[in-house]
Amino acid sequence: MYSCWLLIVICSISGIWLTGCSEPGSSGALNQNIDTQSATIREQYVEREDAVNASLAARQAYIPSRDSISSSLLNEFAATPSPGLSLATAYSQLAARIQKNPNWRADPAIAEACCQLLNQAIYAGQQPGDEDYERALAWLMEIVEVSGRFGERPGPLEQWMSLDQSLVNAALHTALLGDYRLKDQSFFAFLPLWTMHQVQPDSDQATRKAVTKFLIGQSQLYPSPNIQWWLENVPQPPIHLKRFDAVTLPADFPPPPSFGFYPQAAVVLWRSSWAPGADGLVTHGALADDAATCLQAGNVSWTPHAEPVLVLGNEATQGYAIGAEPNEDGAIMASLIPASSVIRVGENQPEPGRAPIIVRELNDHSGNLRVNASELFPQLSIWHRDLFWKTGGELRIIDTISYDFGKRDRTSFFWRLSATEPVSIETDRKRTIVEWGENAIVFQGNTPLEVDQFLVPVSATDPTPQVVIRLRTIGRPHSLRLLTRVLPRENVAPEEVVDMAKIPASTGAN
Repeated sequence: MYSCWLLIVICSISGIWLTGCSEPGSSGALNQNIDTQSATIREQYVEREDAVNASLAARQAYIPSRDSISSSLLNEFAATPSPGLSLATAYSQLAARIQKNPNWRADPAIAEACCQLLNQAIYAGQQPGDEDYERALAWLMEIVEVSGRFGERPGPLEQWMSLDQSLVNAALHTALLGDYRLKDQSFFAFLPLWTMHQVQPDSDQATRKAVTKFLIGQSQLYPSPNIQWWLENVPQPPIHLKRFDAVTLPADFPPPPSFGFYPQAAVVLWRSSWAPGADGLVTHGALADDAATCLQAGNVSWTPHAEPVLVLGNEATQGYAIGAEPNEDGAIMASLIPASSVIRVGENQPEPGRAPIIVRELNDHSGNLRVNASELFPQLSIWHRDLFWKTGGELRIIDTISYDFGKRDRTSFFWRLSATEPVSIETDRKRTIVEWGENAIVFQGNTPLEVDQFLVPVSATDPTPQVVIRLRTIGRPHSLRLLTRVLPRENVAPEEVVDMAKIPASTGAN
């Protein structure tokens, strides 16, 4: 219910109203009828804002009780051990850490320490209004307030899930004392959707189980109808919890939105539906103060019909091109292969900078967006990556690059594939066709490109092979443009991309 509103809010905050480049052959279609489209979006914004406010009011009206909380969590609260320090010492040490770290609100270790201090204060018998309780709660409120408006945090699932679970427990723990300041933050209203969107069509079973377990934990703070739908429709077998007995989903309750744009995590997470054979896409931007996001800015992961095509590796690695010829010294040079499907200018890594995602269209059957990563390479005046896709169709990626005066360099495009063995490559300098299995990708540039493929492990600890295609400029053009077309597979059964929105939600206990 938040999806359209989420997108509209971001567009209104950013001052972006469906502007930008057009898909090839559209003759500027995206820039037609702007006033009409903007008016429609504003109307939808008002409608969705009312829906979100109503949902938030229902969440705030819900009061957790000890009867609604699992006995294991109650026992955990009751048995919270002292860390071996007095409250005064624990507070002074934490205050010193916060003073030394200007970015402490985004530091998971400090957030965990704040939760621990709050638990220690409660364990010592403190109540709302007592000094150490209030100090710890004030810090936690700041951490929540600077988090993403929609519950998001940059980084992989395992990096932020334990922190957010601690925040959920702290909100629940304080609510049991009659203190609802943390519980009623809108952060917790959006956290279930952010969590759900981590599950892509090709996510492994461990990720699905971790997300479901986390949602069960969140439901103790508020038995969200969206969480109930998830538990009764996604896990197999379905899960029914006693605390949902008072929450009856209407027969026409729609599934939670299967996509979202998360600006403070610099990511779009999209899937066409919650069906097992859905299409999925993830693309990354970058945050100016987060070096890890800068390394993967522009990355695209594409999973049509739950079968991955463009994938993400775990870390950069050294690799040798298959069939590479030795140089004049008889040596074969290794290349640094990024973990993501990104570009590199010369041998340079991206520098810290902002790479915003500009969403023009996002719904359950198509998408249209731009990643503006121009800040990341000082040699470039422009690097725009435009994406166009639709359910059951092809994905188009258009890279547009211009160099600052006197800073031309050879530029490489890296594409990390799901293939685990060398792929077929046909190239005529400006056009390249890559094929493996039922997959085909066509690259077409406006300047000659040399093509190499590498077979590299996912990471130093995961030897699973992945094929990486590198397209590299032969000369140093003043600008270049590359069209990448990931073609749809043939003979895909229609039922594999069934629309879950047309399937009635389960309403009974299981």
